[in-house]
Amino acid sequence: MNKGCRICEQEYLSLFPALAVSYYSNKKGLKAELDSDRLLGVPLETYIPSEKLAIESGSADENIEIMKAYMCEQRGIRLIKLPMKGTELDYADSLKRAFQNVHIFISSDTEEDVEIIKNTFERWRDSQ
Repeated sequence: MNKGCRICEQEYLSLFPALAVSYYSNKKGLKAELDSDRLLGVPLETYIPSEKLAIESGSADENIEIMKAYMCEQRGIRLIKLPMKGTELDYADSLKRAFQNVHIFISSDTEEDVEIIKNTFERWRDSQ
């Protein structure tokens, strides 16, 4: 992505975790819900219903985070906190390891994956 526009770059980086979860879920034929509040009444950044797996990169108010963790536990949902640290490549590698920990194995070229995710974002952005 052209780094000329800081606002576009910030938007891309803020959306990257959800885009990456969606991308890898799709690669495995899994449906990912993004920012859905239908399950808990508060939004989960990403949720994969068939795996009862929620992955969140950010954190909200501490009380909301405690409530989300409790409500996920009560519903048998595994909640993984995976903050966006470092580069997109670092995050994608961490995400693939997180998926592996729940027996979802993704073998792909991570650099190529990041490029595909970036291109998908750019196409979406250009269509807005």
